[in-house]
Amino acid sequence: MIIQDYFTKLKTTYIFCTSILEEIENQKSSQSLLSQTIKVSYENALKFKEEISKKMSVQGPKYEEILKKFPESLENLKKIKLHPVFNNIFENAKTLKDIYLPENEMNKFKEYSYRNKSSLI
Repeated sequence: MIIQDYFTKLKTTYIFCTSILEEIENQKSSQSLLSQTIKVSYENALKFKEEISKKMSVQGPKYEEILKKFPESLENLKKIKLHPVFNNIFENAKTLKDIYLPENEMNKFKEYSYRNKSSLI
């Protein structure tokens, strides 16, 4: 009886240890997959960043020119008179500026665009 009890305890311990080893192997496999996924995601993000940087290096100067012309363009909107036919469509509108967004909204958009452009370079 003592031998059988000892054998039963040994068998139970063996099964427990085997299940722990299987779990460790599962953890190693999961860790390996996670590591590979992170590596691929990081490499893809770097490639995407490089593509964006290349595009911005081409578009950047053009974009800078647009931002430099913004105040002048805004002033030009104030100078261009609307045709009288638009009086029926836009109340109190006399120039092109009057039918666009309010000037402070356009300036906010310009600043937002400038910040986004700066963060991409």
